[in-house]
Amino acid sequence: MKYKNHRTRGPRHSRQNRKTRPQIKSKRSVNVEVFLDESGGSFDRMLRKFIKKVKKEGIIEKYRDRMYYEKPSTKRRKDRIKKRQNAQRLEAERREKHKIKYD
Repeated sequence: MKYKNHRTRGPRHSRQNRKTRPQIKSKRSVNVEVFLDESGGSFDRMLRKFIKKVKKEGIIEKYRDRMYYEKPSTKRRKDRIKKRQNAQRLEAERREKHKIKYD
């Protein structure tokens, strides 16, 4: 072995190089593009379209989820609660649409 001390392995692992190395945030990159031409030339429309696409991709939600570590059991519990709430909301909408009343 060329280097005896594992902390000084040479210039590749120096502190300076560690700072300049690019940090990979996620495995999958997401590109959201909105062009001024497709929004009719209006900046406000383009901004709204961009926000809509970002929400659809779930970029902000994923970012907020990954900010802190969450135990897998907690994630499963939250998912279960979310599914139950969605099912209840859809059932209520279905009842309202078909005018079904339960006594």
